[in-house]
Amino acid sequence: MKLRQLVLLLGVIGMKISGTKTELLPPPVLALETPGVVRGGQSANLQCTAPPEYKEGIFYLYLEGSGEHLLKQYAQEARHSVTFSVTGLRAADVKRYYCRYQAWLSDTQHSSEASNVLQVTVYVPIWVIAVSAAGGAAVVAIVVSALVLIMKRRNDRKKQKQRERESVWTSETMASDWAFDNMVYYKRPTFEISQPAPLPGGSSGATEGRVGNSFSTFLTIT
Repeated sequence: MKLRQLVLLLGVIGMKISGTKTELLPPPVLALETPGVVRGGQSANLQCTAPPEYKEGIFYLYLEGSGEHLLKQYAQEARHSVTFSVTGLRAADVKRYYCRYQAWLSDTQHSSEASNVLQVTVYVPIWVIAVSAAGGAAVVAIVVSALVLIMKRRNDRKKQKQRERESVWTSETMASDWAFDNMVYYKRPTFEISQPAPLPGGSSGATEGRVGNSFSTFLTIT
């Protein structure tokens, strides 16, 4: 009988222990301590607050999607909240955080449920955007100007080569025209032998003979 009672007692104690291990405390509230805009290079102060009855607890800050805590803090005496200072924020960062706490109840440490998820957006100052835009516009202007200058020089070289070719062609044409205009032609003179006009009343044989034979024949007697 005593053994049976001892077994039942141990079972009840085990159930209580297992129940205390799985029991979760109410969730805390996570908020930005100084509401406003978080800029690049600044730190974000996140306040994790537990219910008032859970004082002097241990608080943990988590980044959503990560199982390991980023920061850990102990609440001061008689306080139920802590402030986490998150540094190293860069411009255009968007991060989501949540927190938990642990408290002692009847000499047993209990963990809380996860808090609400707080999204922290790091904004870029307007003057940075303006300077970046101006710098980008300046770079674009420089590139465009360089391209225009390169195209202009290329066109100038093409025009110069074309003028040089036209100048050479004009000089050669003028030289050939001048030589053609001043060329002297030599023509060999031609002579025509006119036939004698017929005598009135007909032509005599003697006359024809004289005309036909223009050389005289001399006989030399030895």
